Amino acid sequence: MKTYKILIPVLLILASASVVFAVVSNHYTKNIKPAEQVTTNFSLAGSKYSAMLSGSGALDYPLLQTDIDGLFYLANPNGTVVFYEVAPAGLIPYKGTVSTLKTKVTCSGQNIPVKLTYIRKGDKITGFGLFTTAISKAPVKIFEYAFFKITSLPSGYGKSGVLLLVDFDKTHFYLNDKLYTEAFILSPGSGKTANLVTNNARTIDITGAFRSDWIMLNDGFLNSLGGKPYYLSSRDYNLDKKGLISEIITVGGSKPARVVTGALGLWARVTEKGTAYLRGTDNGFKSVLLADKKETVVKEFSGDYFKDYISSGSYVLNKKSLILTDLLTGEDKALKNVEVNDHYVLSVSPNGAWAVIASTGGTGLKASQSISFCSLSAGTVKTVTEPLIFLQTGANFCWTDNNTLLHLRPDSDDGTGIRYCIVKMTDILAQ
Repeated sequence: MKTYKILIPVLLILASASVVFAVVSNHYTKNIKPAEQVTTNFSLAGSKYSAMLSGSGALDYPLLQTDIDGLFYLANPNGTVVFYEVAPAGLIPYKGTVSTLKTKVTCSGQNIPVKLTYIRKGDKITGFGLFTTAISKAPVKIFEYAFFKITSLPSGYGKSGVLLLVDFDKTHFYLNDKLYTEAFILSPGSGKTANLVTNNARTIDITGAFRSDWIMLNDGFLNSLGGKPYYLSSRDYNLDKKGLISEIITVGGSKPARVVTGALGLWARVTEKGTAYLRGTDNGFKSVLLADKKETVVKEFSGDYFKDYISSGSYVLNKKSLILTDLLTGEDKALKNVEVNDHYVLSVSPNGAWAVIASTGGTGLKASQSISFCSLSAGTVKTVTEPLIFLQTGANFCWTDNNTLLHLRPDSDDGTGIRYCIVKMTDILAQ
């Protein structure tokens, strides 16, 4: 297969599919300033970062995370999906059974067909599919793009079937963090689907589609639900408030009950102690816990949640003070000796033991980049600085386990191509 080229900072131009998937991370789109290059003759052949990796390899498309630990996938703009798994030598093609299923869903009166490619491992299922008007002859109006994901059905949503999610934002195609704005319960045996929530009283937007904030789901919220039948929605506000203020609503009934009203943003988690979410304050925001219909403040913050902080899982980092806070416990960690430039991204390990901050000082091909590996328990930091450490957009930092980071970087000195990087945190900090 011919290697697919990437130009930085525009990650991918998918001309072959006649659909442009311009992947723009919200960590990188504001306050971008020009920066001097570290060196004009830098070459990946002499990269000190490459020598620190425990695994690496070239890819044809960006690697994305599934809901099964150690399992990843490549999504081709022609609609095909290929799975990879982590092995001692790096990533290898998945050797288990891969199944397919054709189905269709009705969204805003349009019947959208899709071929789903999925894997079952134990009681887990993970799979994906793509619809675009460039690869399908179906007479679909309104929507030129729809990305599908199937995952295990949270017990609060029902006792049979799997959850089928749809994201209509094509700029998210090659990003791990997607916001799904339609949800269905799918019967894998028959391929039949049913809406997760009622569309009663759902209005339309200026495109002619049902408003896209009626139901909103992300992976972090879904994975925390357990037996609670909750979903997020901004339906009680004007359309320009989508994702800025939201409700937590219970699935079921023609008039579903509001569990929480006026929450800030879309971060929420269901825990053993109660439901956690954010609320705006006069000077900032606070994380709160709802239990027995009573709110308890976990932590208060000053500043704008959307502008002054970046997040990863249940953690937020103050961009100025570099204080990392666990929203569920309120515990603070001061990150010291960390290099931060104009735009950067945070990734915290699932167990909260490690934090990684990657930053870029500009948008030039060989602008200075740094990546800092932080042990949150020991307070130690290892920082590497050189060009082309990670993709300036769509690096897709994720974790294969509590000690192993995976992300993407360019494969060539001219900034084209894709290469995955596997980092063992304990090995990095020991160097």
